Amino acid sequence: MRNGLILIFLLFGLAFLSSGASAEKKEFVDPGELLPSSNVIGSFEMNPSDWHRFGDTGLYAYMDGAADIFLEYGFDRGCSADYETDGKNLVVELFKMKDGDAAYGIYTISNYLSKIEDQDEMKYKINDPENKKRSNLKGDNYNLIQDVAIEFFKGNIFGRIAINTEDRFTLMSFANRIMAKIPKHASRPKALSNLPVMDRIHGSERYAVGIIGMDQILDLGRGDIWGIKSGVEIVAGEYRISSGSYYSMLVIVYRNENIAESRYQSIKQMFNNWEGYKPTMISAIEGQPNVFLVRTPDNDYMGFRWLGERMEVFYNIKSPNNFKMILEKNNSISVRNPSE
Repeated sequence: MRNGLILIFLLFGLAFLSSGASAEKKEFVDPGELLPSSNVIGSFEMNPSDWHRFGDTGLYAYMDGAADIFLEYGFDRGCSADYETDGKNLVVELFKMKDGDAAYGIYTISNYLSKIEDQDEMKYKINDPENKKRSNLKGDNYNLIQDVAIEFFKGNIFGRIAINTEDRFTLMSFANRIMAKIPKHASRPKALSNLPVMDRIHGSERYAVGIIGMDQILDLGRGDIWGIKSGVEIVAGEYRISSGSYYSMLVIVYRNENIAESRYQSIKQMFNNWEGYKPTMISAIEGQPNVFLVRTPDNDYMGFRWLGERMEVFYNIKSPNNFKMILEKNNSISVRNPSE
């Protein structure tokens, strides 16, 4: 039964789901305290034989090898429980992370993967009639998937719930019951302030702190070319250029301007020597000397800009003109130019 429900997540790309809990009035040492008791929600009864607790070492066995990203964000402990009633089977999994930023980060990566049909060509299912038929519903801190699964975060708890039949009411009831026990509000990392707000698709934001999370957002297959190990924060989002046209933006915030410049120059040199990529220098934007653009083997474009302690990466761009338009839109809200 458990394997069948977990397969639901795998089918929707939810390979990296996690959670954690933190409260202003009460610190939940054991996330199991948040689990609803039997018969609290309808006639669902907890199965005592399928009640599990696990720490960081047990996480590897529980998640079948997909634990590394949890540990990268900062995992404390977790629990899971099975509930049954009248032929319905439901699994609740709760993961306590080191803080609210970690819980939010795992949530965004999981939420992001669940929206992508093709990892190589991002196709957001936003305002897609097919998506509406699948009964997806997204709130500020939860994502309901096809009425058979829900993922959510609050405080430093990240949770996921799956059921073996479409049942939105039960999923929302379990999630709301759990979140109501966590006094601390769902919060977001301060690093998100580095993402422009204009034209951003609400709910498309991602937050990462390590190379595993970075690779889930943008993986060029060349290891840590970004200098993630030097200590950075990574934020990303999806943006509209015009009706039906989108691009992606990623911002890497380094510890200082020198590190950011060094990484920018090394990546620029890498593309100059990378077979299949065709560098195109963009210098027509006034006040934008530290910008370059490459054409990818898929014949779309990827742009880079160095600004102070951060490097911006723009991808899934259809033309150089689109890139110029993106830079002009973002120029007034970005941090100072390093040449100033």
